[in-house]
Amino acid sequence: MPWGVVPLEIGEMVVKFPAAGDLNAQGQCTTWTDKAWDRYFNTNCQLFGASGECVLDIRYLKLVKYDAAVPAQLSEPKPRQPYKQIVWEPASIGEEALVTKPEDNANVAVLQSNTDSTLGAALASSCFQKAFDVDQFDKIVVDDASGSMLASASAKSWDLVKKVLTSGKPVVWVTRGVNQGDSVAGGIPQGFLRVVRSEHVSARIALVDADVQVPLEQLASLVQHQLSSVETKDSGEDVEFWLTQDSKVLVPRIHQNENLNILFHREQPYQSVVASPDEPLKGKIVENEILFETQPSPQQLAPGEVDILVSHAELSKDDLSPHFASEKARIVIGTVVRIGEGVDTSLNGRTVAAYTKAAFTTRLITKIFSQINTDELAAATASTLPYLCKAVDAVLHAANAKAGDHVLLLPAAEAFQHAVSRLGQNGAPNIVVAGAPHALIGEVWRSMPRGSKLLFSDAAINGPLDPRPFARGATLAVCGIANADENDDGSALSRALDTSVALLAETGSPFAPATAVSPPVLDVEELLDVSGARDSLAESGANVLAIGYGRSQIKARNPASRNFVFISRSGTRKAEATDIVQRLKAEGASVGVFCADASDEKAVADVVAEVAATRPIRGVIHAAMVLQDGLFQEMTFDKYQAALKPKMWGAIALHRALGDTPLDFFIMTSSLSAVTGNPGQANYCAGNSYLDFLALYRRRRGQAACSLALPMVEDVGVVAENSDIADSLARKNPFGVDEREMLLAFEAAMIQGWPGNEEGLVGIGDAQLVLGLEPREMAVAMGESADMSDAYWLHDARLAPVRTELDAIAADPGSQQKQDSAGAFLASLAGKPEEEVLAALGAHIAGRTARILGAQADGFKLDEASVASYGVDSMIGVELQSWLFKEFALQISVQVLSNPNTTFTSLARLIVEKL
Repeated sequence: MPWGVVPLEIGEMVVKFPAAGDLNAQGQCTTWTDKAWDRYFNTNCQLFGASGECVLDIRYLKLVKYDAAVPAQLSEPKPRQPYKQIVWEPASIGEEALVTKPEDNANVAVLQSNTDSTLGAALASSCFQKAFDVDQFDKIVVDDASGSMLASASAKSWDLVKKVLTSGKPVVWVTRGVNQGDSVAGGIPQGFLRVVRSEHVSARIALVDADVQVPLEQLASLVQHQLSSVETKDSGEDVEFWLTQDSKVLVPRIHQNENLNILFHREQPYQSVVASPDEPLKGKIVENEILFETQPSPQQLAPGEVDILVSHAELSKDDLSPHFASEKARIVIGTVVRIGEGVDTSLNGRTVAAYTKAAFTTRLITKIFSQINTDELAAATASTLPYLCKAVDAVLHAANAKAGDHVLLLPAAEAFQHAVSRLGQNGAPNIVVAGAPHALIGEVWRSMPRGSKLLFSDAAINGPLDPRPFARGATLAVCGIANADENDDGSALSRALDTSVALLAETGSPFAPATAVSPPVLDVEELLDVSGARDSLAESGANVLAIGYGRSQIKARNPASRNFVFISRSGTRKAEATDIVQRLKAEGASVGVFCADASDEKAVADVVAEVAATRPIRGVIHAAMVLQDGLFQEMTFDKYQAALKPKMWGAIALHRALGDTPLDFFIMTSSLSAVTGNPGQANYCAGNSYLDFLALYRRRRGQAACSLALPMVEDVGVVAENSDIADSLARKNPFGVDEREMLLAFEAAMIQGWPGNEEGLVGIGDAQLVLGLEPREMAVAMGESADMSDAYWLHDARLAPVRTELDAIAADPGSQQKQDSAGAFLASLAGKPEEEVLAALGAHIAGRTARILGAQADGFKLDEASVASYGVDSMIGVELQSWLFKEFALQISVQVLSNPNTTFTSLARLIVEKL
């Protein structure tokens, strides 16, 4: 429930002049209330710039509750619903579509992608693989069962496809096995044809995909039905169909992704309770709090196990970030409440130390524990044991150091240094600590005698080692506590824990300096809530392999990975790339850059092999893209290939190079353009559709993958850097997102693309995540811009659920959306002289043209200047062409609109003649 408040007084306010980097940049505001009484609140507020400096600090701000200050529409705020998914639903055409008898199809041509078209034979039609006279036929079928028509197009086949799709004749494009996840290339036509329909509003093009098990006769019946009934996209009728192996005809709809919307944007009810031994709890980071959820009752104990009620737990900075799903072994202290068979019964009610991987849990069942006899040392023990166990594991167990041996400790955490040093007391090994990096360290290593041992404890080997000591008999060993139980049955942890507890009992004091007890300070409010995202990314792994730089990939705060590998054709030659690499390194990340073409399969395979040889690859982001926008009718084959190749072949190269590598995520940045069919981007949308169905292909086989369909991102990336692209997209789409929303979508995509055990049940809605079709946000944008009633996407049957929500918002009394009726306008002209009608129509068309151009219509002349002279190029001409068809059913080519002799009055005359 929102509170309306009125400020009364400020106790103290400090203002600091912002630095240059803090101006016109996103900052962070933190507010908190430390006192409330009656109707009053005592509040504090701090504003931090992008640099992290506090530029405004307000203390003791007294507020009074004032109900009238709460706007009515805010009294019950609705949760956000930004994420959508495609759902296939039963079609309305009925069973008759599957029993349609083949007609005399002498006037039907079948364009086939291979030498034999069984579909063409079933339809008794003329089949062609090369150029043919399109005008000689009334209807056309494209048999793309192999999926190669667009994926492996040649210049000649490309020109033929253009002739077919712009012919104005009914066309049915047929694919096989796409929606069941068996044909990736066959998915390209989906986004591609959506653009063609958007550009050619009178086009009647249906897409039929059939499972590979569907009988040929049944498929031929559905194709025959569509040849006779296909309508334009703007008619509101369906133009995409899926014929399943169980003889169902399905059509796509874009619905809410309820699971992700609830997970990321709906507040879950919670309450404060007192922890009880009888009710196990498990915690997670949510915004700026740790929330605990009730867990099932503890299971039956196995022999040797104990059930511990946790009182103290080891935590690190990473544990407080939802971006780090850390699974390292950690120490907890607690009381034994149950014992399993074979455990000494006297342990019941005693204090023990144990190892677990759960960061926030109140109950623990384990076999790895050790009794602590002095209860008064429990808190001190909890702070000491993590460092002591690591020291014992490294020095006493892995190195097997004994009295008289010398141990050189390289620079490490202070608490670990202290614990190792204490091991050197009372006749134990001689410990020498290198407090800081020094040239002598390398000299000491080169002089190591036979029998020496180089030990890495929970550390990665970065860079080559001088091999000379190994030639003299020195050895190398790797050990560590963090992942010890992944390699054995827990015996190493048990041994280290028992030895460390015994040492504590013997010395009677902690093995760490007092300063080590205090954990590093962390501002939890800086953490983004991922509530359940499976980012199990080890810091020692090359966690993220990124194709393309994109600021979107690296500007997230507290990234889950500290190791990045970039593959880019330009390497670090561009200033932006250099800036990204430098900023990542400044944040402590390890960054590798490989200069290679993302679409070069061998080059990508070589990079993957080189990286995987040193660190496991845990995640992939494929963000390569090339824009070569242009109208489909004018698009050359080279432009088509230029936009398709980075998307398609970059994805293929990664998919093949990684093989069966288990990944936490494999995210491919697709585009909302391919979902809606953005005019002028047929080539780009073709590549994005390939990504959508590669994600489906991988998910159906139990591999991680998600295709993230992003809308216009307003403040980063190619749109932010190119005003022409931004203006073009803004004219066509009333929606976009900022960088923060996009980064959150990447988190959601990691969850969406996580491989489960339901491989055979996965559909495109599980492999693709659509962002940017949030009705409430769309309505706001539409209210602020020009009338969107003629938007190319609005009447698409797939968006019917979105349109329903928009209509509901428009019907709300608070909605101010415009209504425009062509019928009412034409009716107002009835009975008027022709000259007046032409003037009114010409002004009406000029007004719409000005709106599309973002200009004022006052200076537009109806006769003296051409339509093209005001900046109506081929791309804008498509928008004007679409509006004229929807408004007045006037079919006119873009070439006519671009003709220097076409004026607003001449267009008005064409409309009058048609009417």
